[in-house]
Amino acid sequence: MHIKTSELRLSYSGANTWTSCRMKWYWNYVQNIRKKRISHALQVGGIVHDLIHRYYMGENIPSDMEEYIQERYPANVGPESLLVANEAMTLVSGYIQRYAAEPLEVISSEMKIELTRIEPTTKQEYNIYAIVDVVARDQQKRLWRVEHKTASRMDTFYLNGLRGGLQGGIYHYALNQTMPEPVVGTIYNMIIKTKVPNYQRMPVLMQNTLAERAIQTFDGVARQIFSGDIYPDANACFAYNHECDYLPLCNIFKGEVNDQVQRVIDSFFQEYKPRSEEKGEESSETE
Repeated sequence: MHIKTSELRLSYSGANTWTSCRMKWYWNYVQNIRKKRISHALQVGGIVHDLIHRYYMGENIPSDMEEYIQERYPANVGPESLLVANEAMTLVSGYIQRYAAEPLEVISSEMKIELTRIEPTTKQEYNIYAIVDVVARDQQKRLWRVEHKTASRMDTFYLNGLRGGLQGGIYHYALNQTMPEPVVGTIYNMIIKTKVPNYQRMPVLMQNTLAERAIQTFDGVARQIFSGDIYPDANACFAYNHECDYLPLCNIFKGEVNDQVQRVIDSFFQEYKPRSEEKGEESSETE
């Protein structure tokens, strides 16, 4: 399988999926499919991101949340819809209460960035794509990226991933290629989904070395995609204590989407916009 250079748009989520399992990337970003029923955690995360965006933009939060969920996740309509709505509204209400008086001036919410880059080794072109939760200015007039993070738990490993991970680095690179003045770092507004929701803020000053490592990773992923060498990673078939959504497809896939594969797709999957285009619905349920 070979990818046309004009079609390669690489986001953090896409690069992260590729390094986890190339076949999972293929189903997500070439076939653009996912299971019809979305997990509870991903539904809540997507709704929380959307409602916080509406809040920052001065838009009304939907009065009928059950109807809102039915429109957003039609395949998930059922008794759980009300639970999802209540959980999302509780988290967002607490977020607004916690940060309403924050000394930040919001410049932009859900900013889409797309950059064209030439991979240095192959000299082939690809696009880097990102959606930034919020760009804001602090009391010292410095620009920050503000990121909303929903997680079921927060430990040292998770925090270190935020401070020094690929997402922070590539967003820093993309913003500083786009904004007219430097973005000094990221403010993480964390929503911890404990029995009583916990809200914590963590500012992280960005290091240029992290952005440099991130763009090297993106170039490496693009180079591998251009090679067309796509195969499943057995270590990714079972992760986060559950089976990969795409394992049934991988078990019958023989290099092309034949009638048998298409029947499984039609029965259990749906077309969708990947993470790079639909904010909040990430492949990991802890983000």
